[in-house]
Amino acid sequence: MGAASCARRTGRGTLMKTTALVLIILSSSRGTFAQEPEVVATRLVVPWGLAFTPDGRIFVTERHGRVRVIDQDGLQPTPEIDLTADVLETGEGGLMGIDVDPDFLTNGYFYVMYTHRIPPSLVVNRVQRLVETSPGVAVQDEVLLDGILGASVHDGGRIKVGPDQKLWITTGTSRCAAGAQDLTALDGKILRMNLDGTAPDDNPFPDFPLIYSYGHRNPQGIAWDSSGQLYATEHGPTGDCGWPGSSYDEVNIIYPGGNYGWPYCRGACVPPDPRYIDPVRYWRPASEGGEGTAAPAGAAFHPNGWLYFGTLGATFTPPSGSTNGSAEFGMSRWIPRASISTSPPAIEMAAAKRSIRTTIGSCGSASERSSSQASPRPPPPKSPPPKSSLP
Repeated sequence: MGAASCARRTGRGTLMKTTALVLIILSSSRGTFAQEPEVVATRLVVPWGLAFTPDGRIFVTERHGRVRVIDQDGLQPTPEIDLTADVLETGEGGLMGIDVDPDFLTNGYFYVMYTHRIPPSLVVNRVQRLVETSPGVAVQDEVLLDGILGASVHDGGRIKVGPDQKLWITTGTSRCAAGAQDLTALDGKILRMNLDGTAPDDNPFPDFPLIYSYGHRNPQGIAWDSSGQLYATEHGPTGDCGWPGSSYDEVNIIYPGGNYGWPYCRGACVPPDPRYIDPVRYWRPASEGGEGTAAPAGAAFHPNGWLYFGTLGATFTPPSGSTNGSAEFGMSRWIPRASISTSPPAIEMAAAKRSIRTTIGSCGSASERSSSQASPRPPPPKSPPPKSSLP
C-alpha cells in the first residue's frame, strides 16, 4: 500500500470558492450560544477539515491541497504543507479529513486523507501520515492506505484518532457503487487502523481486517460520547441508485461488524429487516411530509452530552418540552445522548465473503461499480454479527 506503486498527480483542480472559518463556542446549557460566533480566519479556499494541536494551533485543510495554520495571530500566510501536486480536486474530492497524533508534541505526526489519480484515469483516495519538522513546516511521511475508490462525489473523507488511539476513516460509495455491501472493497465503510497503518487485532472481520462497519453511503462526521460509543452522520441519496428525490440523511450509532443497509435501505428499512441497523435519526423528504435534506456533516460531542453537527438546512424542532429526537439551531443540530439506547441491536449478518461485481485494480483499489436502480435485497443471512462493545 505504499506510495511507490501509485503515480502522483501533478496538477490541481480549479479553485471555485473562498470561505471564512467561523468558530462557534457553545455554552453548557442546552440550545444556547455563550456568545456570538467568532470569525477566526477569512480567505480560506474551500476549508474542509480542521484539527486542534496540543500547542493551541488549528490545522485546516483546503480542498485543493493545502494545510493552513491558524494560531493566536490568526491565519498564517504560509501553508504548513502544500500537497496540490498530489491532490486531485474534483467536485467533492480533494484534500479532506485531518487529525493530529496523540503524541504530536513528541513526533510531529498528523494524518490527512485526499483524492488522487492513478494514470490514466483511476480516481482513488489515500490516507497519509505527515510530519512537522519545525513549527509551521511539514513534509510527507508514510502512505498508510491507498486505493480507496474515489470520485467527484461521495468520498467520505473524515479521519479521526479515536479514544482507543486508533485512526478511524469514513469512505463513501463514490456515485452509485455497490461496494457498500462488498467486504472485499473499502468504499462505503467505516475503517479502523492502528496509527502505523496496520490492522488492529480486535476488528470484527479477520478476513477484511481494516473494516469496522459497512453498508454506508457517504458517512461524513464521526464522534464518540463520554462512554466511548461511536456515532456517525451520513448523507442520504440525492436521486442516485434508483431512489427518487433527495433526503434520508442519517445519524447512526456504529457497532463493530454492523451493516447499515445501503443501497437496500434509506433511513429505516421498510419493512423492517433484521440484517440491517436502522439510524437513530433520519430526515424524510419534504414530498413525504418530512423536513427535507439536512446533509449532516462534521460532528462532535459537547461535554453536556449532546451531539452537535453541521447541516445544510432542514429544520426540525421536537415537541415542546421534549428531550427526545433532534433540535434545530441555525446550521447546527444535536441529539440528547441520554435519550438514546446504545445497546447493540439484534441483527443478522449476510455472508461476509459475498462479492458484488468487484474487480481489484491498481494499488488494491476496487474498480467503480454502478447501477441505474437500487439493487435487490441480498440472500438470507447465514450467521449472526459480533456483539462485542466498542473497545
